[in-house]
Amino acid sequence: MTATQRLIAYVAPLLGLDGQALFFDDPRGGETFFGAYGATKAAQTALARSWQVETVKTGPRVHIATPAPMPTATRARFYPGEDKSVLASPTDEAARILDEAGLL
Repeated sequence: MTATQRLIAYVAPLLGLDGQALFFDDPRGGETFFGAYGATKAAQTALARSWQVETVKTGPRVHIATPAPMPTATRARFYPGEDKSVLASPTDEAARILDEAGLL
């Protein structure tokens, strides 16, 4: 949470009024084995949401996206043996998120 707080403080002046920031949400907090991760991710998202509403009239634009599950190394540690064929392609998911945020 502290890293996100500092990141916002450092990049906000650099982004100015017309810049854009993109954060990623992960709603798995509270699930089995996601206690510490879920709590810190929820705190990070809360900071991003606050910054988002604080800057709606002045900028920068703040986007918060929730990516579909993808076959990443981190996910493989959380879900060993999972069928990766049903997961979203990272390239396709990146394009979807950037398009939805109007960043493409």
